Amino acid sequence: MINAHSSLPAVAPTAPAGLQIAVRLDARVRDKADAIAQAALLLQDRGCVAPGYATGMQAREAQAETFLGHGVAIPHGRAEDRALVLRDAVAVLQVREGLDWNAGQNVHLVVAVAARSDAHITLLRRLAGLLQTPRLQALFTTGDVQQVIDVLQGQADPAPPAARTAAVDLAEAREWTIAYPNGLHARPATRWAESARGFASHIQVRHGGEVADARQMASLLQLGLREGDKVTVSAEGPDASAAVQRLCAVAQALVAQERADADAAARKAAESPATGWLPPLARPAFVGLGASPGLAVARIHQWRVEAAEIPDLPEPLSVCGARLHAALAETQGQLRALHDDTRRRLGEGDAAIFSAQAEWLGDTGLLTRACQFMVQGHGVAWAWDQAVEEGAARLQALDNPALAARAADLRDVGRRVLVQLQPSLAAAGPDGLPEGGCILVAADLS
Repeated sequence: MINAHSSLPAVAPTAPAGLQIAVRLDARVRDKADAIAQAALLLQDRGCVAPGYATGMQAREAQAETFLGHGVAIPHGRAEDRALVLRDAVAVLQVREGLDWNAGQNVHLVVAVAARSDAHITLLRRLAGLLQTPRLQALFTTGDVQQVIDVLQGQADPAPPAARTAAVDLAEAREWTIAYPNGLHARPATRWAESARGFASHIQVRHGGEVADARQMASLLQLGLREGDKVTVSAEGPDASAAVQRLCAVAQALVAQERADADAAARKAAESPATGWLPPLARPAFVGLGASPGLAVARIHQWRVEAAEIPDLPEPLSVCGARLHAALAETQGQLRALHDDTRRRLGEGDAAIFSAQAEWLGDTGLLTRACQFMVQGHGVAWAWDQAVEEGAARLQALDNPALAARAADLRDVGRRVLVQLQPSLAAAGPDGLPEGGCILVAADLS
Protein backbone atom coordinates (compact mmCIF):
# COMPACT_ATOMS: atom_id res chain seq x y z
CA MET A 1 0.00 0.00 0.00
CA ILE A 2 1.40 3.42 -0.98
CA ASN A 3 1.38 6.25 1.52
CA ALA A 4 0.00 9.59 0.29
CA HIS A 5 3.40 11.25 0.82
CA SER A 6 5.47 8.43 -0.57
CA SER A 7 8.10 9.13 -3.20
CA LEU A 8 7.32 5.77 -4.78
CA PRO A 9 5.08 5.57 -7.85
CA ALA A 10 1.72 3.89 -8.12
CA VAL A 11 0.64 2.27 -11.37
CA ALA A 12 -2.93 1.82 -12.55
CA PRO A 13 -3.63 -1.90 -12.46
CA THR A 14 -6.21 -1.79 -15.25
CA ALA A 15 -5.21 1.15 -17.45
CA PRO A 16 -7.04 1.08 -20.81
CA ALA A 17 -5.33 -0.27 -23.93
CA GLY A 18 -2.09 -1.01 -22.08
CA LEU A 19 -1.58 2.58 -20.94
CA GLN A 20 0.39 2.70 -17.69
CA ILE A 21 -0.22 5.57 -15.27
CA ALA A 22 2.46 6.18 -12.63
CA VAL A 23 1.73 8.72 -9.89
CA ARG A 24 4.04 10.39 -7.37
CA LEU A 25 2.23 12.43 -4.72
CA ASP A 26 3.73 15.42 -2.92
CA ALA A 27 6.85 15.42 -5.10
CA ARG A 28 9.74 17.66 -4.06
CA VAL A 29 11.22 19.45 -7.07
CA ARG A 30 13.73 22.29 -7.40
CA ASP A 31 12.59 23.68 -10.75
CA LYS A 32 11.03 22.77 -14.09
CA ALA A 33 14.09 20.87 -15.30
CA ASP A 34 14.15 18.80 -12.12
CA ALA A 35 10.43 18.04 -12.43
CA ILE A 36 10.89 16.82 -16.02
CA ALA A 37 13.88 14.72 -14.99
CA GLN A 38 11.92 13.10 -12.15
CA ALA A 39 8.96 12.37 -14.41
CA ALA A 40 11.22 10.80 -17.03
CA LEU A 41 12.92 8.69 -14.37
CA LEU A 42 9.51 7.53 -13.16
CA LEU A 43 8.71 6.39 -16.70
CA GLN A 44 12.12 4.72 -17.02
CA ASP A 45 11.78 2.87 -13.71
CA ARG A 46 8.49 1.38 -14.89
CA GLY A 47 10.16 0.10 -18.08
CA CYS A 48 8.17 2.46 -20.29
CA VAL A 49 11.06 4.49 -21.80
CA ALA A 50 14.71 3.88 -22.47
CA PRO A 51 17.52 6.01 -21.01
CA GLY A 52 17.85 9.24 -22.93
CA TYR A 53 14.15 10.03 -23.12
CA ALA A 54 14.61 12.74 -20.47
CA THR A 55 17.03 14.59 -22.76
CA GLY A 56 14.38 14.70 -25.48
CA MET A 57 11.76 15.98 -23.03
CA GLN A 58 14.05 18.80 -21.96
CA ALA A 59 14.74 19.67 -25.60
CA ARG A 60 11.01 19.64 -26.35
CA GLU A 61 10.49 22.31 -23.67
CA ALA A 62 12.69 24.68 -25.68
CA GLN A 63 10.64 24.04 -28.83
CA ALA A 64 7.01 24.34 -27.74
CA GLU A 65 4.69 25.44 -24.93
CA THR A 66 3.66 22.54 -22.69
CA PHE A 67 1.75 24.55 -20.05
CA LEU A 68 -1.89 23.50 -20.32
CA GLY A 69 -3.31 26.00 -17.83
CA HIS A 70 -5.24 25.54 -14.58
CA GLY A 71 -2.05 24.47 -12.81
CA VAL A 72 -1.11 21.66 -15.22
CA ALA A 73 1.84 21.11 -17.56
CA ILE A 74 2.15 18.26 -20.07
CA PRO A 75 5.83 17.75 -20.96
CA HIS A 76 6.54 15.11 -23.60
CA GLY A 77 9.29 13.94 -25.93
CA ARG A 78 10.15 14.88 -29.49
CA ALA A 79 8.99 12.99 -32.56
CA GLU A 80 12.54 11.76 -33.20
CA ASP A 81 12.63 10.20 -29.70
CA ARG A 82 9.65 7.90 -30.17
CA ALA A 83 11.96 4.95 -30.65
CA LEU A 84 12.91 5.38 -26.98
CA VAL A 85 9.29 4.76 -25.92
CA LEU A 86 8.93 1.10 -24.97
CA ARG A 87 5.33 1.30 -23.78
CA ASP A 88 2.67 4.02 -23.82
CA ALA A 89 2.55 5.60 -20.39
CA VAL A 90 1.81 8.71 -18.33
CA ALA A 91 3.78 9.84 -15.27
CA VAL A 92 2.14 12.30 -12.87
CA LEU A 93 4.01 14.43 -10.34
CA GLN A 94 1.87 16.23 -7.79
CA VAL A 95 3.62 19.44 -6.60
CA ARG A 96 1.45 20.70 -3.77
CA GLU A 97 3.40 23.92 -3.12
CA GLY A 98 3.33 24.82 -6.79
CA LEU A 99 6.13 25.15 -9.33
CA ASP A 100 7.03 28.09 -11.59
CA TRP A 101 6.90 26.54 -15.06
CA ASN A 102 7.39 29.67 -17.16
CA ALA A 103 6.80 33.34 -16.34
CA GLY A 104 3.35 33.67 -14.77
CA GLN A 105 2.66 29.92 -14.99
CA ASN A 106 2.20 28.03 -11.71
CA VAL A 107 1.98 24.23 -11.91
CA HIS A 108 0.67 21.74 -9.35
CA LEU A 109 0.46 18.69 -11.64
CA VAL A 110 3.18 17.63 -14.07
CA VAL A 111 1.71 15.07 -16.46
CA ALA A 112 4.53 13.60 -18.57
CA VAL A 113 3.51 11.65 -21.66
CA ALA A 114 5.43 8.89 -23.44
CA ALA A 115 3.69 7.57 -26.53
CA ARG A 116 4.60 5.89 -29.78
CA SER A 117 3.50 6.80 -33.32
CA ASP A 118 0.34 8.92 -33.68
CA ALA A 119 -0.88 7.72 -30.30
CA HIS A 120 1.18 10.70 -29.09
CA ILE A 121 -1.43 13.08 -30.56
CA THR A 122 -4.32 10.95 -29.40
CA LEU A 123 -3.13 10.77 -25.79
CA LEU A 124 -2.41 14.49 -25.55
CA ARG A 125 -5.86 15.40 -26.83
CA ARG A 126 -7.49 12.93 -24.46
CA LEU A 127 -5.56 14.19 -21.46
CA ALA A 128 -6.19 17.84 -22.32
CA GLY A 129 -9.92 17.23 -22.46
CA LEU A 130 -9.97 15.34 -19.17
CA LEU A 131 -7.81 17.82 -17.30
CA GLN A 132 -9.66 20.99 -18.27
CA THR A 133 -12.54 20.33 -15.89
CA PRO A 134 -13.60 21.59 -12.43
CA ARG A 135 -12.53 18.17 -11.08
CA LEU A 136 -8.92 19.11 -11.63
CA GLN A 137 -8.14 21.22 -8.57
CA ALA A 138 -9.01 18.40 -6.17
CA LEU A 139 -5.95 16.56 -7.48
CA PHE A 140 -3.55 19.32 -6.39
CA THR A 141 -3.74 18.23 -2.74
CA THR A 142 -5.27 14.75 -2.78
CA GLY A 143 -3.58 12.00 -0.81
CA ASP A 144 -5.24 9.24 -2.86
CA VAL A 145 -3.24 7.86 -5.79
CA GLN A 146 -6.27 6.03 -7.19
CA GLN A 147 -8.17 9.32 -7.32
CA VAL A 148 -5.57 10.73 -9.72
CA ILE A 149 -5.67 7.59 -11.85
CA ASP A 150 -9.47 7.58 -12.02
CA VAL A 151 -9.62 11.19 -13.18
CA LEU A 152 -7.02 10.63 -15.89
CA GLN A 153 -9.02 7.64 -17.09
CA GLY A 154 -12.27 9.59 -16.86
CA GLN A 155 -13.82 6.90 -14.69
CA ALA A 156 -14.78 8.73 -11.51
CA ASP A 157 -15.47 12.11 -10.01
CA PRO A 158 -12.62 12.76 -7.54
CA ALA A 159 -14.70 14.71 -5.05
CA PRO A 160 -18.23 14.40 -3.68
CA PRO A 161 -20.64 17.09 -4.92
CA ALA A 162 -20.45 19.10 -1.71
CA ALA A 163 -16.67 19.38 -1.94
CA ARG A 164 -16.29 20.31 -5.61
CA THR A 165 -14.31 23.44 -6.34
CA ALA A 166 -16.37 26.24 -7.84
CA ALA A 167 -15.42 27.63 -11.23
CA VAL A 168 -12.76 30.28 -10.76
CA ASP A 169 -11.30 32.97 -12.98
CA LEU A 170 -7.64 33.10 -13.97
CA ALA A 171 -5.12 35.78 -13.02
CA GLU A 172 -6.11 38.41 -15.61
CA ALA A 173 -9.87 38.84 -15.88
CA ARG A 174 -12.42 41.18 -17.44
CA GLU A 175 -16.21 41.12 -17.58
CA TRP A 176 -18.18 41.53 -20.80
CA THR A 177 -21.91 41.42 -21.54
CA ILE A 178 -23.16 39.51 -24.58
CA ALA A 179 -24.57 42.16 -26.91
CA TYR A 180 -25.48 39.94 -29.86
CA PRO A 181 -29.25 39.75 -30.56
CA ASN A 182 -28.94 36.05 -31.44
CA GLY A 183 -26.54 35.27 -28.59
CA LEU A 184 -23.12 33.71 -29.09
CA HIS A 185 -23.73 31.52 -32.12
CA ALA A 186 -21.29 29.75 -34.44
CA ARG A 187 -19.90 32.64 -36.47
CA PRO A 188 -18.93 35.00 -33.64
CA ALA A 189 -17.76 32.04 -31.54
CA THR A 190 -15.43 31.11 -34.39
CA ARG A 191 -13.93 34.60 -34.34
CA TRP A 192 -13.47 34.42 -30.56
CA ALA A 193 -11.66 31.08 -30.88
CA GLU A 194 -9.42 32.31 -33.70
CA SER A 195 -8.44 35.33 -31.62
CA ALA A 196 -7.67 33.23 -28.53
CA ARG A 197 -5.43 30.86 -30.48
CA GLY A 198 -3.15 33.78 -31.31
CA PHE A 199 -1.81 33.89 -27.74
CA ALA A 200 0.41 31.59 -25.71
CA SER A 201 -1.65 32.04 -22.53
CA HIS A 202 -4.53 29.81 -21.54
CA ILE A 203 -7.79 31.76 -21.97
CA GLN A 204 -11.21 30.83 -20.66
CA VAL A 205 -14.72 32.28 -20.65
CA ARG A 206 -16.89 31.77 -17.57
CA HIS A 207 -20.66 32.20 -17.29
CA GLY A 208 -21.92 31.47 -13.79
CA GLY A 209 -20.49 28.10 -12.79
CA GLU A 210 -19.71 26.99 -16.35
CA VAL A 211 -16.30 27.49 -17.96
CA ALA A 212 -15.35 27.21 -21.64
CA ASP A 213 -11.97 27.01 -23.35
CA ALA A 214 -11.79 30.20 -25.44
CA ARG A 215 -9.75 28.40 -28.12
CA GLN A 216 -12.58 25.95 -28.83
CA MET A 217 -15.68 27.13 -30.70
CA ALA A 218 -17.72 24.14 -29.55
CA SER A 219 -16.79 24.72 -25.92
CA LEU A 220 -17.94 28.35 -26.23
CA LEU A 221 -21.23 27.35 -27.87
CA GLN A 222 -22.07 24.94 -25.07
CA LEU A 223 -22.24 27.84 -22.62
CA GLY A 224 -25.56 28.68 -24.33
CA LEU A 225 -24.96 32.43 -24.06
CA ARG A 226 -27.86 34.78 -24.84
CA GLU A 227 -28.02 38.52 -25.29
CA GLY A 228 -27.57 40.19 -21.90
CA ASP A 229 -25.63 37.33 -20.30
CA LYS A 230 -22.56 38.44 -18.37
CA VAL A 231 -19.32 36.55 -18.87
CA THR A 232 -15.83 36.80 -17.44
CA VAL A 233 -12.93 36.47 -19.87
CA SER A 234 -9.74 35.49 -18.04
CA ALA A 235 -6.27 34.23 -18.85
CA GLU A 236 -3.00 33.15 -17.30
CA GLY A 237 0.38 32.99 -18.96
CA PRO A 238 3.08 35.25 -20.43
CA ASP A 239 0.70 37.41 -22.49
CA ALA A 240 -2.45 37.05 -20.37
CA SER A 241 -3.30 40.75 -20.14
CA ALA A 242 -2.98 41.30 -23.90
CA ALA A 243 -5.00 38.14 -24.58
CA VAL A 244 -7.94 39.26 -22.42
CA GLN A 245 -7.93 42.76 -23.93
CA ARG A 246 -7.77 41.40 -27.48
CA LEU A 247 -10.56 38.87 -27.02
CA CYS A 248 -12.87 41.47 -25.48
CA ALA A 249 -12.02 43.89 -28.30
CA VAL A 250 -12.85 41.26 -30.93
CA ALA A 251 -16.12 40.46 -29.14
CA GLN A 252 -17.10 44.14 -29.05
CA ALA A 253 -16.12 44.74 -32.69
CA LEU A 254 -18.62 42.08 -33.81
CA VAL A 255 -21.59 43.78 -32.10
CA ALA A 256 -22.41 46.18 -34.94
CA GLN A 257 -22.43 43.43 -37.59
CA GLU A 258 -24.46 41.06 -35.42
CA ARG A 259 -27.09 43.74 -34.81
CA ALA A 260 -27.15 44.68 -38.49
CA ASP A 261 -27.66 41.03 -39.47
CA ALA A 262 -30.47 40.65 -36.92
CA ASP A 263 -32.18 43.83 -38.17
CA ALA A 264 -31.92 42.66 -41.78
CA ALA A 265 -33.44 39.31 -40.90
CA ALA A 266 -36.29 41.04 -39.05
CA ARG A 267 -37.00 43.32 -42.03
CA LYS A 268 -37.01 40.38 -44.40
CA ALA A 269 -39.43 38.48 -42.19
CA ALA A 270 -41.74 41.52 -41.95
CA GLU A 271 -41.78 41.96 -45.73
CA SER A 272 -42.67 38.31 -46.38
CA PRO A 273 -46.32 37.22 -46.46
CA ALA A 274 -47.34 35.63 -43.21
CA THR A 275 -48.83 32.53 -44.84
CA GLY A 276 -46.85 32.30 -48.08
CA TRP A 277 -48.45 31.16 -51.32
CA LEU A 278 -51.63 29.09 -50.99
CA PRO A 279 -53.13 26.89 -53.72
CA PRO A 280 -56.63 27.76 -55.01
CA LEU A 281 -58.05 24.88 -53.02
CA ALA A 282 -56.93 24.90 -49.40
CA ARG A 283 -54.66 21.94 -48.64
CA PRO A 284 -52.48 21.07 -45.67
CA ALA A 285 -49.25 23.09 -45.75
CA PHE A 286 -45.80 21.91 -44.68
CA VAL A 287 -43.45 24.71 -43.65
CA GLY A 288 -39.77 24.43 -44.50
CA LEU A 289 -36.71 26.53 -45.28
CA GLY A 290 -36.06 27.54 -48.86
CA ALA A 291 -32.59 26.79 -50.17
CA SER A 292 -32.81 29.55 -52.79
CA PRO A 293 -35.02 32.59 -53.47
CA GLY A 294 -37.81 32.79 -56.02
CA LEU A 295 -41.00 30.93 -56.93
CA ALA A 296 -41.04 27.51 -58.57
CA VAL A 297 -43.87 25.25 -59.70
CA ALA A 298 -42.84 21.65 -60.26
CA ARG A 299 -43.25 18.11 -59.07
CA ILE A 300 -41.86 17.44 -55.59
CA HIS A 301 -39.17 14.82 -55.19
CA GLN A 302 -38.47 13.73 -51.64
CA TRP A 303 -34.89 12.69 -50.96
CA ARG A 304 -34.57 10.20 -48.12
CA VAL A 305 -31.20 9.16 -46.74
CA GLU A 306 -31.33 6.03 -44.66
CA ALA A 307 -29.17 6.03 -41.52
CA ALA A 308 -26.17 3.84 -42.19
CA GLU A 309 -24.94 1.29 -39.69
CA ILE A 310 -21.36 2.15 -38.74
CA PRO A 311 -19.18 -0.96 -38.49
CA ASP A 312 -17.14 -1.27 -35.30
CA LEU A 313 -13.81 -2.60 -36.53
CA PRO A 314 -11.16 -2.37 -33.77
CA GLU A 315 -7.56 -1.65 -34.81
CA PRO A 316 -4.35 -0.89 -32.91
CA LEU A 317 -4.56 2.49 -31.20
CA SER A 318 -1.63 3.87 -33.19
CA VAL A 319 -3.39 2.93 -36.46
CA CYS A 320 -6.66 4.51 -35.30
CA GLY A 321 -4.87 7.71 -34.34
CA ALA A 322 -3.13 7.95 -37.70
CA ARG A 323 -6.33 7.31 -39.65
CA LEU A 324 -8.33 9.86 -37.68
CA HIS A 325 -5.56 12.44 -38.05
CA ALA A 326 -5.51 11.93 -41.84
CA ALA A 327 -9.33 12.09 -42.12
CA LEU A 328 -9.46 15.33 -40.13
CA ALA A 329 -6.75 16.89 -42.33
CA GLU A 330 -8.52 15.88 -45.54
CA THR A 331 -11.86 17.23 -44.31
CA GLN A 332 -10.16 20.47 -43.26
CA GLY A 333 -8.95 20.86 -46.84
CA GLN A 334 -12.44 20.19 -48.23
CA LEU A 335 -14.03 22.83 -46.03
CA ARG A 336 -11.30 25.35 -46.86
CA ALA A 337 -11.96 24.81 -50.58
CA LEU A 338 -15.73 25.18 -50.05
CA HIS A 339 -15.17 28.40 -48.07
CA ASP A 340 -12.97 29.91 -50.79
CA ASP A 341 -15.34 28.92 -53.60
CA THR A 342 -18.43 30.21 -51.78
CA ARG A 343 -16.70 33.47 -50.88
CA ARG A 344 -15.87 34.10 -54.55
CA ARG A 345 -19.41 33.39 -55.69
CA LEU A 346 -21.58 34.67 -52.84
CA GLY A 347 -19.41 36.67 -50.45
CA GLU A 348 -17.88 36.16 -47.01
CA GLY A 349 -21.25 36.18 -45.22
CA ASP A 350 -22.38 32.96 -46.90
CA ALA A 351 -18.90 31.42 -46.80
CA ALA A 352 -18.48 31.94 -43.06
CA ILE A 353 -20.53 28.84 -42.25
CA PHE A 354 -17.74 26.63 -43.62
CA SER A 355 -15.19 28.35 -41.37
CA ALA A 356 -17.50 27.72 -38.42
CA GLN A 357 -17.92 24.07 -39.40
CA ALA A 358 -14.15 23.63 -39.69
CA GLU A 359 -13.84 24.65 -36.03
CA TRP A 360 -15.41 21.34 -35.03
CA LEU A 361 -12.41 19.50 -36.46
CA GLY A 362 -10.17 20.92 -33.74
CA ASP A 363 -12.62 20.69 -30.85
CA THR A 364 -10.83 19.12 -27.90
CA GLY A 365 -13.99 17.69 -26.35
CA LEU A 366 -15.10 15.98 -29.56
CA LEU A 367 -11.67 14.53 -30.31
CA THR A 368 -11.17 13.49 -26.70
CA ARG A 369 -14.46 11.58 -26.66
CA ALA A 370 -13.61 9.79 -29.92
CA CYS A 371 -10.18 8.88 -28.53
CA GLN A 372 -11.76 7.57 -25.33
CA PHE A 373 -13.90 5.18 -27.36
CA MET A 374 -10.83 4.04 -29.31
CA VAL A 375 -8.88 3.49 -26.10
CA GLN A 376 -11.76 1.30 -24.93
CA GLY A 377 -11.19 -0.90 -27.99
CA HIS A 378 -13.70 0.44 -30.54
CA GLY A 379 -12.95 1.07 -34.20
CA VAL A 380 -12.11 4.60 -35.34
CA ALA A 381 -15.20 5.11 -37.56
CA TRP A 382 -17.57 3.87 -34.86
CA ALA A 383 -15.80 5.94 -32.19
CA TRP A 384 -15.93 9.12 -34.28
CA ASP A 385 -19.63 8.66 -35.10
CA GLN A 386 -20.52 8.08 -31.43
CA ALA A 387 -18.62 11.20 -30.36
CA VAL A 388 -20.38 13.29 -33.01
CA GLU A 389 -23.81 12.02 -32.04
CA GLU A 390 -23.18 12.73 -28.34
CA GLY A 391 -22.06 16.27 -29.19
CA ALA A 392 -25.04 16.87 -31.46
CA ALA A 393 -27.42 15.62 -28.77
CA ARG A 394 -25.94 18.07 -26.25
CA LEU A 395 -26.44 20.96 -28.69
CA GLN A 396 -30.04 19.95 -29.39
CA ALA A 397 -30.72 19.89 -25.65
CA LEU A 398 -29.72 23.57 -25.22
CA ASP A 399 -32.58 25.94 -24.47
CA ASN A 400 -31.66 28.09 -27.46
CA PRO A 401 -33.01 27.27 -30.95
CA ALA A 402 -30.14 29.03 -32.74
CA LEU A 403 -27.55 26.96 -30.93
CA ALA A 404 -29.56 23.75 -31.07
CA ALA A 405 -29.68 24.13 -34.86
CA ARG A 406 -25.88 23.82 -34.93
CA ALA A 407 -26.32 20.10 -34.33
CA ALA A 408 -26.92 19.82 -38.09
CA ASP A 409 -23.58 21.51 -38.76
CA LEU A 410 -21.79 19.11 -36.43
CA ARG A 411 -23.42 16.09 -38.06
CA ASP A 412 -22.52 17.42 -41.52
CA VAL A 413 -18.87 17.77 -40.53
CA GLY A 414 -19.05 14.38 -38.84
CA ARG A 415 -20.31 12.76 -42.05
CA ARG A 416 -17.48 14.31 -44.05
CA VAL A 417 -14.88 12.83 -41.70
CA LEU A 418 -16.74 9.51 -41.56
CA VAL A 419 -16.62 9.14 -45.34
CA GLN A 420 -12.85 9.63 -45.21
CA LEU A 421 -12.61 6.89 -42.60
CA GLN A 422 -15.08 4.54 -44.28
CA PRO A 423 -15.60 5.43 -47.99
CA SER A 424 -18.36 2.82 -48.33
CA LEU A 425 -20.56 5.07 -46.13
CA ALA A 426 -20.65 7.86 -48.72
CA ALA A 427 -24.30 8.75 -49.34
CA ALA A 428 -25.51 8.43 -52.89
CA GLY A 429 -26.76 11.56 -54.64
CA PRO A 430 -30.46 12.21 -55.31
CA ASP A 431 -30.80 9.74 -58.19
CA GLY A 432 -33.97 9.15 -60.13
CA LEU A 433 -35.02 12.80 -60.37
CA PRO A 434 -38.11 13.37 -62.56
CA GLU A 435 -37.38 14.59 -66.08
CA GLY A 436 -37.94 18.28 -66.63
CA GLY A 437 -36.81 19.31 -63.16
CA CYS A 438 -38.36 19.08 -59.72
CA ILE A 439 -38.47 20.68 -56.30
CA LEU A 440 -36.11 18.71 -54.07
CA VAL A 441 -37.33 18.23 -50.50
CA ALA A 442 -35.17 16.73 -47.76
CA ALA A 443 -34.94 16.73 -43.98
CA ASP A 444 -31.52 18.36 -44.35
CA LEU A 445 -29.43 19.50 -47.31
CA SER A 446 -25.75 19.88 -46.43
